Amino acid sequence: MTPQRRPIRQNSYEDLFVYKKAVVISAVTDIFNKRFIKDSKLSAQITGAARSVKQNIVEGVIDDAGSKKTGLILLIIARGSLHELKEDYKDYLMFNRIPCWETTDPRTEQLRNFCRTNDNPTIYQDKLQTRSVETIVNLAMTLIHQEDNMLQKFIYYKESEFLKNGGLTEQLYACRREAREAINRMRHAAGRQPLPDTL
Repeated sequence: MTPQRRPIRQNSYEDLFVYKKAVVISAVTDIFNKRFIKDSKLSAQITGAARSVKQNIVEGVIDDAGSKKTGLILLIIARGSLHELKEDYKDYLMFNRIPCWETTDPRTEQLRNFCRTNDNPTIYQDKLQTRSVETIVNLAMTLIHQEDNMLQKFIYYKESEFLKNGGLTEQLYACRREAREAINRMRHAAGRQPLPDTL
């Protein structure tokens, strides 16, 4: 019997928490830019970093169906963009002498709880129109921290999956080998020579 290879699955990303959080970060960054950043170059840089996080997650998950190595690289790039965005927010706090809330600050705990349970960007867009720049930047830093934790775990999961199952190339190789072995069994039963041991 000829072995059946599983069809390439089109991976979904829209239900992943790591993607939803990236959408929220992009929305919060857009509000921050429009309200507080006047320098067009800096605005483009910050917007680009936030967008890169989201877009590389999308591409990483989709490309994973065809090449796990490529998918993994794109997720690593997304994390790099996330840290670039984090540095932009840290610079803004430093240069404008705005305090970064300590982890023990009750306001930080409130932000953590809010961000942990809300992944709808519309909620943030509504609430942040009148909030201070200090609140918005500290909110963004909280979101980035949570996203970084999720991305680290997601990348580790994808690395483990790749090491365990291999990529598409390895799977196709195994499928061809199984098919050749099945043919050779039939040839042997018919008294014929096996196929050469090449792929």
